[in-house]
Amino acid sequence: MGRLTLNVLLSFAQFEREVTGERIRDKFAASKKKGIFMGGNVPLGYRLGNRRLIVDPDEAETIRLIFNQYLRTKSLPKLAVQLAELGIVSRKRVLNGKTMGGLPFRTGALSHLLSNRIYVGDVRHHDQHYPGEHEPILERSLFEAVQAELALRLNRMHPRTRPYKAFLGGLLHDSNGHRMVATHSNKSGLRYRYYHSWVMSHGRKDEAGIVSRVPAFEIEELVREALKPWFPKADDAEATPIEVAHLRDHVDRIDVLADEINITLRRKAASGNEQQVEHAEESQVLTVPWSKSPTRRRRELLNNEANKDGRRSMRIESRWRLLKKVAQARTWLNRLISDQTADMDRIATEQGLSERSVRSTLSLAFLSPEIIEAAINGDLPRGITVSQMTDLPSDWQVQRRALGLI
Repeated sequence: MGRLTLNVLLSFAQFEREVTGERIRDKFAASKKKGIFMGGNVPLGYRLGNRRLIVDPDEAETIRLIFNQYLRTKSLPKLAVQLAELGIVSRKRVLNGKTMGGLPFRTGALSHLLSNRIYVGDVRHHDQHYPGEHEPILERSLFEAVQAELALRLNRMHPRTRPYKAFLGGLLHDSNGHRMVATHSNKSGLRYRYYHSWVMSHGRKDEAGIVSRVPAFEIEELVREALKPWFPKADDAEATPIEVAHLRDHVDRIDVLADEINITLRRKAASGNEQQVEHAEESQVLTVPWSKSPTRRRRELLNNEANKDGRRSMRIESRWRLLKKVAQARTWLNRLISDQTADMDRIATEQGLSERSVRSTLSLAFLSPEIIEAAINGDLPRGITVSQMTDLPSDWQVQRRALGLI
C-alpha cells in the first residue's frame, strides 16, 4: 500500500509538472503572436526598456552599415575584415560577473545577424514570424535583398552533388595550430579538393599558418605512404570506411609546416609496432619532408594536355590510380600463384574489402602490355576510368580496340 500510494503521488506530481510546462509554452506562443519580446539576449541595435525593445540610435546605424556593406561585398569573410578595420565589435555584456563580447564579428555571428527578422519589426517563434511591438530598424526591401544574397551564397557553398569524404578531416593543423578543413573548387566541370586553415573562411588570413592551403590529393597520398609501415591496409587510392576509422584510432593530429609534415601517433599505435620501430617512445611523431608544390606547376599537372594523336589525355590522377591498381592486382596474382593457402576471400578479409572488389581489381593484372605502356606515357584518352578497365575482355586485341589504341 505504501509503494502504491507513493506511485500515485508521483504520477500526479509528474502530471502537474507537464501541465505547468504546457501552460508556459502556450503563454510564450500567445505572447509571441501579439509581438511581445519574451526575453533572452537583447539583439544589437536595441536596448530593453519597460520590458520592451527600444531602438538604440548608435547601434541602429551600425546595423544599417552592416547590411548595406554586405550587399556591396557579397562575402561574409570580406565583411568581417572590413568591420574589424572599422573597429566595429560585438556588444559587451556581463554574465555571472564575467564580461563577454567586445570581439570582432566572425562569419557565423554575421550570418545570424543578417538573417534576424527582428530588424524589420518581426518576432520569431520557432519557424513562424509575427509583427512585433518594437520599431523596425531596416526597410523590408533592404532585408529581403540581403536574404536573397545569403540564399545564393548558400547554394554556391553546398551544391547538390555527391559529397566526398575528407580522409584527413579533423586531423590536419597549420603551423599556427589552426585546424584545416576540407573545401573544394569547381573548374570546367571538374572538382579540385583542398584543405585550408579555418581562419581563412572567417576573413582572418593573417592568422593562418605559413602553409594555409594544400591540395587534398597530394597531402592524402603523402600521409598514406608515410603510414604504410603502420597501416598495411592504407594502399587504396580511395578512402574506405575501414581505413578512415583505422586512421582515427591511431593518429592524433597532423601538423603541416613549411618544409615538413609532423604526424603525431597515439601512444598505443607506436607501442604496438615495436617489431618495426626500435624505440616506441621515439616513434610518437613521424617527420616527413615535404614542400608545397608551386601553383604553376600544379596547374601544369592538371592541364588538359593532348596525347600524340591530338586527343585530350587521361588525367594524371586517374593514370596514377590505374597504375597503382595494376601493381596491386599483380601483387595479389603472384600471391595466389605462389601461396597455396591464399584465396580471394582471405585477401579480401586482410584488406578490409569485399570479394567482388578484389576480383574486380585482379582483372587489371591481365591488361595488355601496350595499354600499360600507354598509361605510363599518357597516351590513354581522357574519360577512361579504372572501373571501365575492369570490364575489358581478356583478349589483348579486343582491349586495345575498345580503348581506341588501334
